[in-house]
Amino acid sequence: MGALKLEVPEDLREMSFVLTQWGIWTRTALDAPTSYRCQLAALVDSAQLVRKSRLPTLYLGDDVCGSVDALMGVLKIEQPILFEWIDCHYRKRYPLKALAGMTKVSEHKVVQVLVKAEEYLMGIARRIEAQNAAK
Repeated sequence: MGALKLEVPEDLREMSFVLTQWGIWTRTALDAPTSYRCQLAALVDSAQLVRKSRLPTLYLGDDVCGSVDALMGVLKIEQPILFEWIDCHYRKRYPLKALAGMTKVSEHKVVQVLVKAEEYLMGIARRIEAQNAAK
């Protein structure tokens, strides 16, 4: 794997922010002009955008979000269940209550699993950073 342009976040709060930004980036990247979209889908999406009063703002660049995407790819291979939790919460924007209802566990347990997944992702980033430093 090439060198990632992501500094490993110092704490989970910072990692949560980076993952939130990655989620926004992946959702907006799906609307890239290179992908085909039928006219009806584009019309429906534009109508939904008009109804939204506040659109999320992307603060991180493509290089950082692309690096997070690469980390998520490693997570998907190593821990597919943890990947699904992060993907559902940050990319698909499922609220904690919805995740709890879908999995039939408490919201507290959902938070615990998300924290574990974020810690694992930080571990992957540290491991890759150490491998890059050793080269």
